[in-house]
Amino acid sequence: VSRLEQNGWMSTNPDSVDGLPSLHINLVSNGIPLHEKIRSNNDDDDDDDDGGKDNRACNDHQDLFCNELEGLLRIIQPCIYQTLLPRIHQLLNDTTVQVSDIFLRRYGENVGAKPRDDLEVVNLDDDDDDDHGGNGNTRSNNNNHVTTGDDTSDSHGNGWKRRSISAHYDVYSHVTSVIAMDSTAQNGQNGLYTSQATSNHAALREFFPLQKGDAVVHTWDVLHGVEIEPDLDRTSLIIWFTSGGPKCNQEAKSDRIQNKLVQHGTAVSPWLTNREDIGTNNVAQFVLA
Repeated sequence: VSRLEQNGWMSTNPDSVDGLPSLHINLVSNGIPLHEKIRSNNDDDDDDDDGGKDNRACNDHQDLFCNELEGLLRIIQPCIYQTLLPRIHQLLNDTTVQVSDIFLRRYGENVGAKPRDDLEVVNLDDDDDDDHGGNGNTRSNNNNHVTTGDDTSDSHGNGWKRRSISAHYDVYSHVTSVIAMDSTAQNGQNGLYTSQATSNHAALREFFPLQKGDAVVHTWDVLHGVEIEPDLDRTSLIIWFTSGGPKCNQEAKSDRIQNKLVQHGTAVSPWLTNREDIGTNNVAQFVLA
């Protein structure tokens, strides 16, 4: 993680919750390891390329980036796929749940070294249409990808500052797991918190006291955010799990909702739309609005 950060490979794409640099690194997106996706794209590009020097240099940098991602994913895969995923199946009584996204997020006063002058963090794909902005859809944490290009400057000369992310819902994750990669939250006054109802008032926040390696699991309809005190650093590993969602007795109504949203260019998760209480669930109504 330190090497990825020092090389300036933390994504600075705007986060959908607050529009600030997201400071994350994707490892898996839509079930596909990011290093595999990048290498596959490179193979396709090589078929159409004349093998110029610039392209070889670009691929060398991407290989380094992919090697770091692959190494990190290899370390955490057993914990996620062999320990955490079966536990999620038990909790939900649903074996169709699968891993969708895995990414790291960083918080602190000086996050991410200034990128090397020959590298730039850019978006790998076009997921902007999935952004629900104020509803707190963190799907806008787009895939980060390294390529040659102009230097990406920052606002502090060395790194970025992010101490919080306001309360939101993970609309595109049926179940989310947040794993503490440090003990910043061990006193129960920093890190991940939940908030009652739809309020983000500080007095209503409940922090989780987490030691390094502890995990929290919550469903999509839990209002949550992150806050750390000044001069502290926080690293967390986030896993998004998806499924077909709960069975709905009002299939025709659900289909009408889905069709209406698709017509407006918005894809909404089935565990949200395929609900028997879709018409009366306040959280679902808030998100769909």
